[in-house]
Amino acid sequence: MVDSGVPFIRGTNLVDGKVVNYEMRYISFEKHRELKKGHLQAEDILFTNRGEIGKIAYVDKKFDGANLNSQIAWLRSNKERLLPKFLMGVLQSPFIQNGLQIAQNGATLQQFTIKQLKSLKIPLPPLSIQKEIVEKIEGFQRIIDGAKQVVENYKPQIDISPDWEMAELGEVVNFKTGKLNSNAQEKDGIYPFFTCSKEVFRINRYSFDCEALLLSGNNASGDFDVKHYKGKFDAYQRTYVITIKNETQLIYRYVRTFLESKLKELKTKSIGGLTRYLTLPMITSLQLPLPPLEVQQQIVARIEREQELVNANKELIKIFEQKIKDEIGKLWEEDVAPVDAVAREAISGL
Repeated sequence: MVDSGVPFIRGTNLVDGKVVNYEMRYISFEKHRELKKGHLQAEDILFTNRGEIGKIAYVDKKFDGANLNSQIAWLRSNKERLLPKFLMGVLQSPFIQNGLQIAQNGATLQQFTIKQLKSLKIPLPPLSIQKEIVEKIEGFQRIIDGAKQVVENYKPQIDISPDWEMAELGEVVNFKTGKLNSNAQEKDGIYPFFTCSKEVFRINRYSFDCEALLLSGNNASGDFDVKHYKGKFDAYQRTYVITIKNETQLIYRYVRTFLESKLKELKTKSIGGLTRYLTLPMITSLQLPLPPLEVQQQIVARIEREQELVNANKELIKIFEQKIKDEIGKLWEEDVAPVDAVAREAISGL
């Protein structure tokens, strides 16, 4: 591989129906000319047929002429019968994706062959109907993309005044961890059981009876989480249980807001390979502004209003993703045809 040349697309470059430049690799122009297959054209549809099977992406003009690895197959529509973006929507539908998921879970499917891909049955309405459906779905997708921008770009922000005292977090709060393994959860347990999952589990015993913040100490993706709880509960051994030393100085919701504003920074600092870890010094050394309690409450109220807007956008994403599924779902009541009948080519990468 080289640092420049012809893009060499891998499964990791297929994100949300698009080809992205994330850690893109390249092959030399000389090597590209030698290769007999895998030369993409704009409007081709990519389909991962090995590894994480069933990821779909549309090739836009900037990747015209790119190449791809052996985990990806590409489909080129016969546009007289099948619009590329309509094909992409169908392949992303639950009817296809759920079938692939069942096959993988039931039979440890490691590869979806080109023959299997060509034999997939898909709905085939007239081109005019396909166009209407694509336009409707693209309208829904624009709403989803706008809502995702709001969600992904939002970061709780505390505007620090030069008049405020600053303290290391470890100076003003106490840190403990739970003692239990993550599998200590019990179905229908009496008390909350906090692990490093975003989900709260249950358990029939408790080790803590207090108000506290619960910060996950490890996570596969580094997307850590902060929870706030008051009462009896228990915790996993890698979950930090955080209590305030002096409640005339701090309120819990403010400290939670502060920690949430630092989660991206903590993700960057986290260590480890398959699982990312937060060490205690990473957290205790965070510089916490100490405004008056009244100002802390004002900050919390403002950020809660902002988070309501973020949550509304999350709900919007769910609503319009379901609309897309419903729009495609209607088509399966009509006649279907195998992919091979309406695609000019279906070829594996290198």
